[in-house]
Amino acid sequence: MTGVMTGVRPDPNYKIEYFKLFSELIKTRFRALDGEIVSLQVENNAIFNEQELQKIIDDLYLRSETNNYRRPSNKPIVKLCSKQTINLALPDCLLGVLGDYIFHKEEFKEDRSTAIENKFEQLRPKFRCIQFHSNKTIVNTFTVKKPFHKSYFTLFKGAN
Repeated sequence: MTGVMTGVRPDPNYKIEYFKLFSELIKTRFRALDGEIVSLQVENNAIFNEQELQKIIDDLYLRSETNNYRRPSNKPIVKLCSKQTINLALPDCLLGVLGDYIFHKEEFKEDRSTAIENKFEQLRPKFRCIQFHSNKTIVNTFTVKKPFHKSYFTLFKGAN
């Protein structure tokens, strides 16, 4: 399971928003990973610690178990890791390609722009869900069934 969440850390609500997004991500992944053995690796973050994330996992798992919702066969254990951990490099790569595709497309020459578009098109199936949040509200969600494409550039450019 891979999730990427970004935000402006000086924002006093960063931790609250991070935990809210983390909970939503975990809920959807619990359903998708029903019966599987799961472990979680989360990138180190000075704003929170392992115990805080583990509490979210424990609460969600207990709720899923109590209500007999789909869930992994084990209660996942959270491990904070550095960027050098191989599993954390992939989300950064995907985020970099997505960022190039969204924010920098118009600045590149035609051949560079085509290469970026091709790279994104190759990786597009790897993005399960892209959500754009503004003022703590989900503005738009893109999934495999509703894929992100270049007509959304204006939505994202307006948010910068």
